Amino acid sequence: MIDNNLLFSLLLAVINTVSYYFLKNTEDEMNIDKRNQELLMLFGITFSSSFLLKLLMTSDVLKGGGRVDNVLINSSRAPF
Repeated sequence: MIDNNLLFSLLLAVINTVSYYFLKNTEDEMNIDKRNQELLMLFGITFSSSFLLKLLMTSDVLKGGGRVDNVLINSSRAPF
């Protein structure tokens, strides 16, 4: 898919916010500030959570890329 974490998170947040805007668009134009605040909050939460999750998923910690120090070299039999 998209390998750049920042671009992926930005694209996902924009798509999510725009779809919420069109689905939630009502005739009530009295609370424009409240609507804008909701959209900004949705964008921020979506962007930050998707960025952090994508960053954690692509890190070596979850892939098991760390060093393994407890490897038996000679044999796997017990010494007794």
